[in-house]
Amino acid sequence: MNILLISFLFVLCIQNTAVAHAIIRVKNDYSVDELEQHALFYADKLGLDSSVNIIISLKSNVSKGIRGYTQYNNASDIGGGHQVLITINQDMKRSEQLHTLAHEMVHAKQFVEGKLVKENGSANYSWKGWYYKKIYKIAHHERPWEKEAHQLGGRLYMAFKQQFPLLAMPRGSDLSADSSYND
Repeated sequence: MNILLISFLFVLCIQNTAVAHAIIRVKNDYSVDELEQHALFYADKLGLDSSVNIIISLKSNVSKGIRGYTQYNNASDIGGGHQVLITINQDMKRSEQLHTLAHEMVHAKQFVEGKLVKENGSANYSWKGWYYKKIYKIAHHERPWEKEAHQLGGRLYMAFKQQFPLLAMPRGSDLSADSSYND
């Protein structure tokens, strides 16, 4: 796998044998490694393979009330693979951003598998063969693909926290303040 990490002053390309490609744009004090570890963990658990190119972008100008969103383009018929752009609202707490990333990675899987299909230039979607016209008329939490992403995204985020408890700690935490980490 090729991972291209872009931050303010450096570009680093890493060769890896993991399953997905990720281009991660990082702003603020975010640790590139931290975001990459979450993205790779979620991609691995979701079975996203090397035909999937994922770009993750943190933005502050996301519409009010929006935590994140996923855009998809299937270019596999011309040799380009699956292209996924995940945008995360950077004005949330770090834990909310990482939880939102898990949720949006589920949407990436839904698009790649063809379970979720957006009709170009419209607000129409199909989910597992069922057509949904003008989805803005359906409450966000009532859309079946959102129900799945909410449930599975939450489980992914918790699985990461359980597997890597020190990585999931808030930045600047003092291990000695938590008796469970004391000898």
